[in-house]
Amino acid sequence: MNLFDLTGKTALVSGASRGIGAAIAGGLAAAGASVALAARSVDALADVAEQITGRGGNAVPIELDISRIDTIPAAVRQVEDALGPIEILFNVAGTNIRKPIEEITESDFDQITDTNYKGAYFLCQEVGKGMIERRRGKVINIGSLTTAIGVPKISVYGGSKGAIGQMTKGLAVEWGKYNIQVNAIGPGFIVTDLNRSLWDDPKMK
Repeated sequence: MNLFDLTGKTALVSGASRGIGAAIAGGLAAAGASVALAARSVDALADVAEQITGRGGNAVPIELDISRIDTIPAAVRQVEDALGPIEILFNVAGTNIRKPIEEITESDFDQITDTNYKGAYFLCQEVGKGMIERRRGKVINIGSLTTAIGVPKISVYGGSKGAIGQMTKGLAVEWGKYNIQVNAIGPGFIVTDLNRSLWDDPKMK
């Protein structure tokens, strides 16, 4: 018996070129969904798309830098023109700069929050418009352990992930009446390109 069948569903995964996003995209495709792989560079998505299609799945690479919110509507239209209405949104794209609080610049702050929070927020808004119209949808936001706990030298990242937690709660109660479920996942310390170097530090490990 298949307990997790997404055949006929269209999913959009931001930050799908590597790490958690690539793994999620592969899992959705394995369950039968057609997956739009979004990242700042289409070339960076080639390997993930090839792996999915090589296993018989359906994947379409989409160029999307969610920190540039003016580009989001066109990217969403591109996904729906290619694969149909988006029924599943995974907000995975994220970035980080590790510095003590006293060294953080405004540019650092904007770079992190524009992707991790502002971009995720407005991607939810754009995709959510169609979900509201159709009265169904699933939104899953990737939070972090830092959504709830403090970790040194990543105060801006932690703030952005805390915001993701509160945004998720707000969307869940606001969109529940439209049969749209909104949840967040706070992954543990998973080895990705974003934090691989930390595993070489015995104290951190």
